[in-house]
Amino acid sequence: MMDDGEVLYCTGMDDALIGYAMRFSDGPLAVYDVSKVIHVLMERDGMTELEAQEWYEVNMEGSWMGDRTPVFITLIDGG
Repeated sequence: MMDDGEVLYCTGMDDALIGYAMRFSDGPLAVYDVSKVIHVLMERDGMTELEAQEWYEVNMEGSWMGDRTPVFITLIDGG
């Protein structure tokens, strides 16, 4: 069920994919951990943490690709 051919994934971010989210009328949606995205950008592209954060905010968090746009979450320590 998770790969219905319409899930949108972030290219090169397999290590940051942590699951799928469902909405009433949409889903599944790819879910990425923001801290892992930042880590991938730093390791893969040689960015500083600040550069990676800014790139993520503009190019990933700030993009809309339709109803199947991936979801980015920040985990809360201690739940």
